[in-house]
Amino acid sequence: MRVIYNRSMEGKNKPIETESIIKDLRRRAKDKRIPLGIFLIAPHQENFNVKGQEETIVLFLRHHWFTTLRWFVVTLIFLFLPAVVKPLLPLEFFVYGGKMINSAILFWYLFTLTYFIRNFFDWYYDVYFITDERIVDINFKNMMSRQISDTMIERIQDISLSQQGFFESIFNYGDVLVQTAAEQNLFKFHNVPNPRDVLKVLQALITQEEEEDYIKKTEGVGDAS
Repeated sequence: MRVIYNRSMEGKNKPIETESIIKDLRRRAKDKRIPLGIFLIAPHQENFNVKGQEETIVLFLRHHWFTTLRWFVVTLIFLFLPAVVKPLLPLEFFVYGGKMINSAILFWYLFTLTYFIRNFFDWYYDVYFITDERIVDINFKNMMSRQISDTMIERIQDISLSQQGFFESIFNYGDVLVQTAAEQNLFKFHNVPNPRDVLKVLQALITQEEEEDYIKKTEGVGDAS
């Protein structure tokens, strides 16, 4: 399923304010239970370094929890693998190489822990912000480095939504692609929950930005006359 929105399709609308966008989003999402802080509306506890003083966070997003199951299950398999393999080894292995086997098992558990932490940090710190001024994509590289990409709402040209496959439909997550006129012309909100609500928020913010721009131009004409 793919839904496409083009800002050229937008007609005349009544004035929209950020608070009304947030209120409408809360009304639509109140019956949806979304755990693990992956879909937060106007959060106060989440922030980012380059946020403006007058900027309001409308939506905070992480990848849907279902997408973490693959590496979580792999971690469990890695965790219990030594307990399964160890009884199958011949007794001679423990007689002549007991210390080496214990060292190998310790190394294996350290590898498993590293694998889990790396995937968890990738999920936890790869986040998206939608504010009343722009969209922000924060990509986790390592504990010392993050890549931050952003673009202003006024630069958004097209938005497309994609939900493909059984699990994306059942668990209600998907991709939201944002085409912009900025230097980075494509932003992808990958595997985010409630993608339709994300799309509607972006539509409302675009409309709000157009209305503000129209008011500024109208006031400028009025002042000149």
